[in-house]
Amino acid sequence: MNIDGLPVIQLSDLLPGDVLLYDIPGTFQQIVTAFDGMGVNHAALYLGDGMVGEAVIEGVSKNPWNTGSWRSPKAIARRHLQFTPAVLAKAKALTEELRDYAVGQLFLCAGICLIRQSGATDPFVKGMYQYVMDLADSFLQSLQDSKKKPLICSEYVYRSYTEAVPPVELKVDLFRGAKLSQAEKDAILAKLAKLSASFVSPGDLLLTPSMVTLGVIDVY
Repeated sequence: MNIDGLPVIQLSDLLPGDVLLYDIPGTFQQIVTAFDGMGVNHAALYLGDGMVGEAVIEGVSKNPWNTGSWRSPKAIARRHLQFTPAVLAKAKALTEELRDYAVGQLFLCAGICLIRQSGATDPFVKGMYQYVMDLADSFLQSLQDSKKKPLICSEYVYRSYTEAVPPVELKVDLFRGAKLSQAEKDAILAKLAKLSASFVSPGDLLLTPSMVTLGVIDVY
């Protein structure tokens, strides 16, 4: 997590709707960190009163923002320029649906991040990407009978904004840095569409121009 030059802020500086980005030490999350190269691997939406909505291993839930030894010691806080209370209403609705955490989707996240980090020109990278996408196919098949598709953390935050009523736009570049043909991009989008129309990584939330960075906050 690159926090050089960021101002240090306090919990009292946060407002409901702010996004907290962590670099937690979990194995699955560190895979995303390594492939995405952005230094963050977990996203949570601040709800106020020291609580966040987030997708964690136990499922999509509401938790204290700094509880759990698994959290990183610091977090980067970002704020949307056009936040509305409707975002919190959508976030609450998603937590009340009691969705599971999409561990399998992290493999897909890692695959996409790998391509964005390295491009698709190296044969080894292409092979690794294909392997991850094959794993994703198995995961997608397991979701066919599920009425409540599981979520990863960044998707939870993204959907809280973009599916609010009225929606709040979050601009992300799914193919940032990737050297892909249009056919390869279309193939990725087709696979993602089977899983979710709102696929993003924590790194996307760190880079989106729809938000401004407030600073870094001490978690513990």
